[in-house]
Amino acid sequence: MQPKHLNLQILSEQVDLHSFNCGDEDLNDFLINNAYQSMIHRMSLTYILKENEQVVAYFSLLFDKISKEDTRNTTSFIEFKSNKGLIMEGKDFKSYPSLKVGRLGVNIRCQKRQLGHLILDYIKRLTLTQQLAGCRFITVDAYRTAFTFYEKNGFEYLTLKDVNDHTRLMYYDLYRLL
Repeated sequence: MQPKHLNLQILSEQVDLHSFNCGDEDLNDFLINNAYQSMIHRMSLTYILKENEQVVAYFSLLFDKISKEDTRNTTSFIEFKSNKGLIMEGKDFKSYPSLKVGRLGVNIRCQKRQLGHLILDYIKRLTLTQQLAGCRFITVDAYRTAFTFYEKNGFEYLTLKDVNDHTRLMYYDLYRLL
């Protein structure tokens, strides 16, 4: 089903968020109680997707990096760099620029409409076309309940060191789209 009459905008203080419910209390709480403050402090930027003046989804973005500390050890970081074609003669980058999806939630009433996939596609295109800074990856600290969602959208696990954690660091290589 193709979404109709959707309006994407940056969150403002005037937007009524109290009817938003994505089924995850942490994601709901962030949007309702913390997202705007996070924007004021320039920690993240939250976008809302509205349909008929109702917030049907949101996502927050912030800058990030993938570095050796994110992987198990130096060897796995070198393997990561090698597998992604990131080893360049004469250059030894300690980290690689990325854009983090800090939060992403879709209202329960709209979760069968592929809005999450639509949002991730938008973020991928936005990251590729922005002319502000270099960015190779999109990252996310995915909740266990969202692993499959991100896998279906082409995200990969960065490391095995977080395999037993509540969240796992996943990434999408934007180079795949070029």
